[in-house]
Amino acid sequence: MKYERHISLLVIAILIALSSFSQGERKPNSLLAKNMEDGTIFLKWVCEKVYYKEGFNVYRKTGNEDWQKLNSAPLLWNDTEIARIAESFPDVTMFNGVFQKISVAEFQENVASVFALQKAFQNNEFALAIAIGYIDKNALTGTVYNYKLNAIENGQEIEMDQLQITAGNYENVAPPQNIIVDRKKRKINFNFKPEPLRYLGIKVVRTSTDGSVDTLTGTETYPVQQDIDENGKMLPWPKHLFIDRTIDKDLSYSYQFFAVDYFAKMSPSSGEIKSNFIDFDPPQEAFGLDFKIDTQKITLTWVMVDDEDRIGLNVYRYNDPNGDSIKLNLTPINKDKLSFQDNVSEFRTYFYKVGVFDAAGNEVISSPTLVQVRDIIPPLPPTGLKTSTDTGMVNLSWMASKEKDLKGYVIYKVIDNGKNNDEEYTMVNPSTINETNYTERMSKNVKNTFHYVVVAVDTSWNYSNYSILSIAELPDHVPPVKPFIKIIKETENAILITWIPNKDEDLRGYNIYRKIIGDTANNLEKLNGRPMKISTSFYEDKLFEAGTVYSYLLEAADSSGNTSDLSQAFQIQTSGTKSEETVRLKSFSLKKKRRGKLVSLKWIGEPAEYIDGYVIYRKISSEKRFEPYTGILTSSTFNDKSLTKGTTYEYQLRMYSKAGDVVRSEIKEVEIPEDK
Repeated sequence: MKYERHISLLVIAILIALSSFSQGERKPNSLLAKNMEDGTIFLKWVCEKVYYKEGFNVYRKTGNEDWQKLNSAPLLWNDTEIARIAESFPDVTMFNGVFQKISVAEFQENVASVFALQKAFQNNEFALAIAIGYIDKNALTGTVYNYKLNAIENGQEIEMDQLQITAGNYENVAPPQNIIVDRKKRKINFNFKPEPLRYLGIKVVRTSTDGSVDTLTGTETYPVQQDIDENGKMLPWPKHLFIDRTIDKDLSYSYQFFAVDYFAKMSPSSGEIKSNFIDFDPPQEAFGLDFKIDTQKITLTWVMVDDEDRIGLNVYRYNDPNGDSIKLNLTPINKDKLSFQDNVSEFRTYFYKVGVFDAAGNEVISSPTLVQVRDIIPPLPPTGLKTSTDTGMVNLSWMASKEKDLKGYVIYKVIDNGKNNDEEYTMVNPSTINETNYTERMSKNVKNTFHYVVVAVDTSWNYSNYSILSIAELPDHVPPVKPFIKIIKETENAILITWIPNKDEDLRGYNIYRKIIGDTANNLEKLNGRPMKISTSFYEDKLFEAGTVYSYLLEAADSSGNTSDLSQAFQIQTSGTKSEETVRLKSFSLKKKRRGKLVSLKWIGEPAEYIDGYVIYRKISSEKRFEPYTGILTSSTFNDKSLTKGTTYEYQLRMYSKAGDVVRSEIKEVEIPEDK
């Protein structure tokens, strides 16, 4: 068996386990020690850099004494020793002369360093040969020793770690504790107390009732360590610490677990842990389920095959084939019986299944059969159906049905073509609804007329006749396409504007707008009163001034009052000469007098010799367009007496120059109060 994920993360996992720190504070290097059978103390270490090229030094002291270096020369990688060990353990041959092939830096980043560390935990001689182990042969029993490990890098010693141990008798590592067995059909799961501070991993030996004995973990130690994610953070322990996936479901097994510590010492056996044969296979299932209905009495029948494993039957009823069931028989049904009678209290749809079980409790459930126990009397159709419409939606409401077994309502509709029949209706809601109102949403550009009807559905899925229909006509809120002005030209008496006719089916006509380039108010002026007929594709503007630049825009309107976006602006400069004199409106003011019975307007325009006259425009604030309120005025005042109480008025003064310019004032507003 391969455990590559455990091995690839072994270095980091062991460092975190041995450090006893949180993930964010773990030690980068750890020193380990163990009293051995021969009275020596064996030291091993785990460093993030598995090996330092210049070697390691080991120091020892007792109490407050000075540190004493135990090794006379730095501990270095020894190819000669590796070659000797390889004669007995060929799997370490790959490490002999490794630094003749790659550098130490390359070794640190290579998976070979992880394999070397793994072998060092399994083989103490190999740990000494690759300089990650040391034996203190001069330890005195009962003495408390402090040990320190230093790595040598660039001629300088770097402290890796320290530990304290009391020299004494060898203590064997205890086996894994609290082993729990969970047998499944094709595997056996094992859980026990993980103790990464106490041992590195486990060996598992299995004995089968067929006489075979297998070491499931192979020749390697199976690491029992937490995995690390890509960011070096500890992952949770797996759901199962060991899984035997090579079982025969018909055999019983006994297992022995052994702990293997970091010094290649194996614990005694955990003792036999048994997993006896369990019958997971159900008997043959019932098939060919059929039924007969007599009002509310259902007789269910099925077919069986001979099966010695079968000891009884159960019959189940479901309201939903994927939902909870009701077991109909209080005691097991005889294994040879082929029918069952059920009396139901409601008219509805039921599902039945037959279960066949054996002595081990395995039960196989048949495929369901659907039985509709239903009345044949449909509910009365709904009444009082009404519809109302808004943009892109139809709202429906109707009177609630008084049927006791009502399941809900279904709505149907058809587009009105003047000769509809019942067969042309289509369903609106795929599932019944319980409410007595419904809103169908559509695209905003839908403007058809629909016929709607509602049908009542009972719990036996009987559909009523259609209700009386209700007609819904959706309003048109889609504007026409923006028109396109083709050409503008000046004739002898007019400016002729020509455009390409729109193709909108509900087109009502066109509106044309003009503004004077250079007009300070920059306002558009509508030239036509009513929309121009759809048969018209030109307009003649006869009210224009010589030497003036005009901009024309076109708008399309449909029969629902929707208007298009304005067309692109098209400019033309009329022929003739325009006076270069300029005029300005110096002031414009108004004042409410006589308690709202009169509004006095005053203004000053200059220079007076260039001004042709003034016109007052007025509108009520709720109106959209200003209309001329006076004729041409030559004075600088005007009193408005035609006022309605409780109304707000807006005024604008337009000053006309002799050169044809129009200067518009700002808009002034005045509120005429109601009588108190």
